[in-house]
Amino acid sequence: MKAIKLITFLLSIIVLTSCSKPNSSFVFDKVEHYKDSGNNSLYETVYQKTFENFTILEKRYLEIIEKELPQKISDTSFIADLERLHFKKSIIKSNRFDELREIFNPKACSEYKKSACAPIYRDIYIFKNKSKVVAIAKVCFECQIVYFIDSNSKWERFGECSEYENLKLIK
Repeated sequence: MKAIKLITFLLSIIVLTSCSKPNSSFVFDKVEHYKDSGNNSLYETVYQKTFENFTILEKRYLEIIEKELPQKISDTSFIADLERLHFKKSIIKSNRFDELREIFNPKACSEYKKSACAPIYRDIYIFKNKSKVVAIAKVCFECQIVYFIDSNSKWERFGECSEYENLKLIK
């Protein structure tokens, strides 16, 4: 009889702990948000030219907003270019970190969406821990697509679980 009670007790603990809030796979102590409003002169200039006539700066701008870059978390060279390319930098307050951990958690979602939209990544989140870049999220709110990379994984999502609506509220 004691064995049945012990097994029941242990199963209860396992069930309760497995239902707890999932942990994020990365730890951070600072989040920088870079935003390209699309209203700057570079954006207007780029979309009025043909590719052959782009300057090096304009080509770099297109790489950042259109491509799934970086491919490795150690490649942080584009971060230095963001302000030079008229991205506005802000620091996310630490009281919003738990929400960010939940939004950028690689958990499975019962909702699954696909998008036929070509993303323009105008919002870029740089996650740091002790001044080292530990994750990067590039977000296209119009298409509801995020490109995310950290030291353990690289993934793309399409508007699952209301994450985009929650992310828009974090400033």
